[in-house]
Amino acid sequence: MRALTVIFFFTIISNLIAQKNTVFLEIGGQGGVSSINYERQLNNKSTGLGIRAGMGVSVFEFKRNELSSESMAGCVICGVNIGVPSIFLTLPVAVQYLYDIKNENAIEMGLGTTWQLSSPSILVHYAAIGFRRNFGRKKRWIWKVNVTPIIGVSGENIQRDSEPTIWGGVSLGRKF
Repeated sequence: MRALTVIFFFTIISNLIAQKNTVFLEIGGQGGVSSINYERQLNNKSTGLGIRAGMGVSVFEFKRNELSSESMAGCVICGVNIGVPSIFLTLPVAVQYLYDIKNENAIEMGLGTTWQLSSPSILVHYAAIGFRRNFGRKKRWIWKVNVTPIIGVSGENIQRDSEPTIWGGVSLGRKF
């Protein structure tokens, strides 16, 4: 029985160590304005099916704009309202597939949802397609560029057109 337990734990630990993990900072993209993300490949290779989750910030509001009667001094005549944008916490999650192309490069495709913690909270649904490049010593660093069209927004009191909105992001990170 002891031998089976050791073999079981050795198998589990070796599979966890063999997994490909990545942590990266993304400007734009699925988290909004910026986000820090963790990604894990679900097989023993650096390509194939994977999942990602992160935490970021956004300034985008998808609700109906209320007209404000407040104006900045000196702009009363022009009718321009100047204000500081609201900042919202975002939690992006996605399922993605990395298709291996030549020389440690990959095409990245995925679908995901970002939970934006605004008042009221909303879910922003998106697709993603992009290019990823591994570089550096032992190819442990990555940079990537993605196009992430917003394909839907759901939540209470949301005013949103039905056509996708094109968005994108750039990332820099490290594999471990």
